[in-house]
Order: sequence, then structure tokens, then C-alpha cells
Amino acid sequence: MPITYEFDRLQNIAIETWSGEVSINQVREYWSRILRDELVMKVRTTLVDLRAATIGFSDAELDLALNEVVLPALRGLNWTTAIVVDTPRQLQLGSRYHSYAARYSSDVVFSSIEDAKQWLLKQHRASELGEL
Repeated sequence: MPITYEFDRLQNIAIETWSGEVSINQVREYWSRILRDELVMKVRTTLVDLRAATIGFSDAELDLALNEVVLPALRGLNWTTAIVVDTPRQLQLGSRYHSYAARYSSDVVFSSIEDAKQWLLKQHRASELGEL
């Protein structure tokens, strides 16, 4: 599978890694799987590393998958995502995701894992203090 994740229990975030050619069907399958993970659904905070991925789907396909897979699973819950990119196409995907997912997600696109983690942890601390 070109999309995998692990849950970092110390930082309370899911870390996704995308690699190789990624199709929209693989994204749909992956989202269906991660959205059934009780631990991930409890914190709904994800670092998405796209740097090793080649995006093999359109922006319209992404929007449709969000509407058909993600929104029904979230049932009104919010999510926080830091997206790490390295290429113009990855940046485009991150930006499109940001605009399409604005209904439920607070997210930012980064070019470094370290900056993305720092931002996510700051968001997490703020939400725990009731600032978000």
C-alpha cells in the first residue's frame, strides 16, 4: 500500500507516509481504514508526508472522495492536519485539500517535517487548554 500510518502515542498524532504512485482508489481505501481506527478518531490529528509520493489523481477526484468517504465518517467532527510537500504537484494537492477540507479540517502545508510537527503539537496544546 502506498499510504501507511503509525500512531505516535507520545505526541498523540497519526503520522501518514505516502510513497510511489498514489491513485484515488488507494486514497479512498486508506481513508476508509484510518477512519475506523478508534485511537486516530479520538485525537483526529495527522501529519501527512507526501514527499515520496507521485499524485495520480485529479483535484475533482479528491473532492469527490472527501465528500463520499471522509465527511460521512466524521459526522461533524473536526480534524487537524499538517501536510509536508516537496514538489509543485504535492503543493497543489495540499492546497486543494486545504480548500476542500475547510469544512472540517484546520490544516497547513509545510516543506519540513520538523516545522509540521511543531505546528501540530502547538495546535494540540492549544486545544487541550481550550484555546481552539
